[in-house]
Amino acid sequence: MMIPQQSEFGEQGEWNSAKNARRYLLIDKSIDSTISLEETVELDQLQSQMGRWLDLVAPLPMERAKKLHGELSETY
Repeated sequence: MMIPQQSEFGEQGEWNSAKNARRYLLIDKSIDSTISLEETVELDQLQSQMGRWLDLVAPLPMERAKKLHGELSETY
């Protein structure tokens, strides 16, 4: 199944506590195996939105990780 991707928050707006609360609810439903197909799609979209938001506000220090990987690859 193809899940439509939202562009940089798109019509969905910025990440907020209401979206996070909805995401938690859907995660609980997924764990309980009571989530519907539509809710699964919604959860996937919320997860993607949250990931993009985290990349904007708290990006991982990938440059250091890449440098370390290169150093380790040369060693072994």
